[in-house]
Amino acid sequence: MNAKYDFIVWIGSCMAAILGVAKAALSEQPLFWLVVWPMPVTFASAIFVFFRQGFHLEGAVLVLGRARRHSVKDKP
Repeated sequence: MNAKYDFIVWIGSCMAAILGVAKAALSEQPLFWLVVWPMPVTFASAIFVFFRQGFHLEGAVLVLGRARRHSVKDKP
């Protein structure tokens, strides 16, 4: 994937989330619309970032980014 594709995904996700919040604000059942529309888009975008950039556990903490590969020179 390239940066143009990432940009399109993020702009689309943000627009969908904003439209979902606006729909929720104008409806009689705002919690229903928040659960149906912007929350899943937000979670999907966050999951997309974690899988796109990689993640790993470091001392029982989930860290964004690929784990560093230790070479023979790095070992004491």
